Amino acid sequence: MAEPIISISHLRKEFRGAKNTVEAIKDISIDVMPGEIYGIIGLSGAGKSTLVRCVNFLEKPTGGDVIFDGRSMSELTPKQLREVRQEMGMIFQQFQLLEQRTALRNITFPLEIRGVKKEEAKARARELLRIVELEDRENAYPAQLSGGQKQRVAIARALATNPKVLLCDEATSALDPNTTNSILELLKKLNREMGITVLVITHEMEVISRICDRVAIIDHGVIAEEGNVADIFMAPKTRIGRELILGDAVSEVKFSEGKYYRITFDGRQSQEPVIANIVLRAKAPVNIMYAQTRDVGGTARGQMVIQLPENEDQQREVLQYLNFAQIPYTEVDTVSAGDDREEEEEEET
Repeated sequence: MAEPIISISHLRKEFRGAKNTVEAIKDISIDVMPGEIYGIIGLSGAGKSTLVRCVNFLEKPTGGDVIFDGRSMSELTPKQLREVRQEMGMIFQQFQLLEQRTALRNITFPLEIRGVKKEEAKARARELLRIVELEDRENAYPAQLSGGQKQRVAIARALATNPKVLLCDEATSALDPNTTNSILELLKKLNREMGITVLVITHEMEVISRICDRVAIIDHGVIAEEGNVADIFMAPKTRIGRELILGDAVSEVKFSEGKYYRITFDGRQSQEPVIANIVLRAKAPVNIMYAQTRDVGGTARGQMVIQLPENEDQQREVLQYLNFAQIPYTEVDTVSAGDDREEEEEEET
């Protein structure tokens, strides 16, 4: 069995101020395998950006260690650490391009630092511009590029040193949905064709569900749950997992008396009339409380929260149909959902 390319072991990170100490990371252990796309998701302030900066030791952990490709990051000299970081390309939310350099020269910059000859660096940069589909924009400055083009240049720059891993810290948060999709497709292409391991840090479950193989949910500096994306998406075990996956439904759905179920669309044909079939089977209306679905290549992806009829026989008919049609579903705990909203309101006040 392959060894992890990144092994995070009992990692802790404290920020000490004059009056208090903030424990951003509280004992996190994660293994990322070679060639996978691994996601770390959490709300703002959960500690996910601190975690990714500890992976390449831009932030030195307070405790624990990171083993990268068999090497302990805590035991490296400053020179060795700089060398190892060249094997970890990093992509940021705000692109971090040099405004006085063209797209081409932004990509050659890390190669210049390594002492690569000018013409060799340019050749490599042009090859990467072709890979990210921007070969016609090599002389454009960042101010002349769209957000998506800037991020493609940033990705090309991160690839310049032939890294084994790409660390993506909220890489699509500043982009519109269509541009986000194109960047995610590019990351999948790089992973598939170049074998690069990708570590994705995000607060958006949409990003995780589109490209990641496995995911860890981080909450207040600890891992709340971890596993295959499909398993966690269909049956989250923690409150924070349900909140991240249900998304807007947590705050938008007004739960009253009755039974509510979340059904998951995980790749069945988009044309299949699931709700109509449920209504015909139960011979009663089914109320759609929330829906977030999309067509991906003719298949349905996403989720829906439905309210079942009050009649228990009709409820059984609905669940029997979902079982028969092999549609994943879980009951929504309306009491917990209400409690979560009340806690948030109390914190705000």
